[in-house]
Amino acid sequence: MAQQDFPKKYLDKIDPEFLDSVQAMETEDIKKRILEAEGNMYEIDKAKAADEELTKIREKAREIGAPYRESKSKEMAKIQYLLYTLEGRGIEL
Repeated sequence: MAQQDFPKKYLDKIDPEFLDSVQAMETEDIKKRILEAEGNMYEIDKAKAADEELTKIREKAREIGAPYRESKSKEMAKIQYLLYTLEGRGIEL
């Protein structure tokens, strides 16, 4: 299987040694590695959710960004209504 078919955005994050080792693995070993990686992802997500400092910073960022999101949301609603009106007038979009 050619690695050039695999998305570069992922390939760039993988050590060459890992790529070589996967090619030498049996199918069952690959399946075990997938389960192991999924378990690691679960643990990472659990640690991230428990990180109080990160949670506080996210809440603060959400609070600070609220006026911007609301303004953008209102402008998007206006655009949608304007497009709706044009469509109602028979103008093809």
